[in-house]
Amino acid sequence: MPINLKNLGIESSFENVSLEVKKATGRHGHGEVPKDAFASYSAFANTNGGIILLGIEQLGPKEFEPIGIKEPEKVIKSLWDSLNNRQQVNQNILSEKDVSILNIQNKNIIKIDVPRASRKQRPVHVGQNPLTGTYRRNFEGDYLCDSDTVKRMLADQMEDSRDGKILEKFSIEDLELDSLKIYRSIFASRKPDSPWIALDDVQFLHRIGGFAKERSENKVGLTIAGLLMFGRNETIAEVFPNVFLDYQEQSVVLEEARWIDRITPDGTWSGNLFDFYRKVIVKLIQDLKQPFQLKNSIRIDETPLHESLREALVNTIIHADYAGTVPLKIVKKGSYFEFRNPGTMRVSLEEAIYGGVSDCRNRNIQKMFRLIGVGEQAGSGVPQIYKCWSHFHWGEPKLIEKTDPPECTTLILVMKEEQKISSNKIDNKLFVEPGNELWKKALRIGKEIRFSNKSREEMKTAILSITGLGFISVENLAKILGREKNSLRNRYLSPMLKDGQLSLLYPDNINAAGQAYTIKHKSIISSQT
Repeated sequence: MPINLKNLGIESSFENVSLEVKKATGRHGHGEVPKDAFASYSAFANTNGGIILLGIEQLGPKEFEPIGIKEPEKVIKSLWDSLNNRQQVNQNILSEKDVSILNIQNKNIIKIDVPRASRKQRPVHVGQNPLTGTYRRNFEGDYLCDSDTVKRMLADQMEDSRDGKILEKFSIEDLELDSLKIYRSIFASRKPDSPWIALDDVQFLHRIGGFAKERSENKVGLTIAGLLMFGRNETIAEVFPNVFLDYQEQSVVLEEARWIDRITPDGTWSGNLFDFYRKVIVKLIQDLKQPFQLKNSIRIDETPLHESLREALVNTIIHADYAGTVPLKIVKKGSYFEFRNPGTMRVSLEEAIYGGVSDCRNRNIQKMFRLIGVGEQAGSGVPQIYKCWSHFHWGEPKLIEKTDPPECTTLILVMKEEQKISSNKIDNKLFVEPGNELWKKALRIGKEIRFSNKSREEMKTAILSITGLGFISVENLAKILGREKNSLRNRYLSPMLKDGQLSLLYPDNINAAGQAYTIKHKSIISSQT
């Protein structure tokens, strides 16, 4: 009998390309791990993770039929044997909790939850050759990565920072010294007591990561960071021929994307990252209605909105893969902002949004910006942006990773006013038998959590306290806690349902209209606090 997997609590599917189903009946009908399952394992691991189901046949776009695995334990043993066989796959990134047996219509289905591999683990590949066995996932399924993509994965795996490499035969003469002079002036104004102020340019560059010494090979010279940050366009192009910096202010009147103001390396300025930042930050904030003072392109008493746009611009610069082929592009169109950098993310989407985990591709450039007061502490930039947009009740920022060539990461910010939470108006979907006091109590409970980074246990305690008031929808719970609803569901609600801490208003149809959550046992609250 056909089923909809969403009714089983499996968040599919083709919208987020996270699901792959296999009949997996085997030659004798008892079940086996099909060979192409390992291509899906590689693809999910190298993209954003996903679910592989063995014993399911796909009948239509969102319709499936359970076939069943007659001997699931044997198939699972075969799976582990293959994952730990280096001739079949290069590494096993699964743990026991990632493989389980589901019973659907009295048939055994094997569920494999493949996590996103870390940067140090990628590429996860089939066979012994990464150039011929590395897969990624897109809307069309698993695709074999080209050699350039694999080489970028390998480079990211080996190098904690991509910009510390010494460039042979390049020297301070390849820099735009006026850019360095302005940078040093800003540095001196912020750190007037620093002993670095008295150093000459080369010594100063050594301190900030623009020059380096490699003792093992007795090499001293300009680093990639020094060249990108302070170099001239023509010298930067010698090392990175595909680097292109582009800022566009587009018309809000015309439907087509026609620019009315643009900054690109056109021979009238250096073309380096530092000067690009200085030029673009002024353009980004000049029309904002909130009061703001700017001195030497650096913040003075910034508002959260100014800080967020600055963070978005700096994040784009410091996380870019300058060996990629996609231009680094910033677009401003009225209240719409788009920040795109070449290269994929080094951490998962969830880690980027929640913060606390930093894996910057260009750590020396990041250091250079931080030394002049630009850029927050490691792993806090994106959460700060999400916090700001949530504070103003604008649409949630969109962070998009494109893994199929050409690779890029895009952050979209729209200052669009949405209906604000009001304690005087009760949403009928908030609670069963709602009342004003319930809404006010929920807001008070969520006050300490909203727009702040709290521990997982503190979040769970707040969820239990709020759901203890009655049934609440994920949409309203997300509003009260200041979190994105899909992340809230995946990170907290689904695991808490599985652990028996929460229950559903419509347990037989997880995706029912008006679905809501409540605490399963009131005693749980006291045990969590």
